[in-house]
Amino acid sequence: MRITKYGQSVVLQVVAGAVMISIGILFFHVSPPVKAVAIALSFLFAGFTLLFFRDPERKCPLGVADGHGVISPADGKIVALRETEEPDYLQRPAWLVSIFMSPVNVHVNRIPISGTVGYLRYVPGDYLIAFDAKSSERN
Repeated sequence: MRITKYGQSVVLQVVAGAVMISIGILFFHVSPPVKAVAIALSFLFAGFTLLFFRDPERKCPLGVADGHGVISPADGKIVALRETEEPDYLQRPAWLVSIFMSPVNVHVNRIPISGTVGYLRYVPGDYLIAFDAKSSERN
């Protein structure tokens, strides 16, 4: 399993922490079940971190690789698909596609089509919970 380069240091730190907790807990005078639970929880957290930062190889479906379609840029569930007005760059109607990614989805975003970035603007988010209907516009 490949880990995304953006998560490699985080994964190393969490796995190192799990190992240190596991070794350290052996020196505490607590019951064996408590030790086992502490070790299991630390490695469960390390496993979740590995799961979160995984970067699996993706194969493009036939047709999409030939420029005859668009593939999703992210794993997850489409929660909004609607036509909206885009006032900043296109200044005309455009399609809004909002994808909700749960913690178990692959959090690597990919480039769905070829092209050139013509406009980029940073918009500070409101930190709404991801499944809030307004999070697509305000996060």
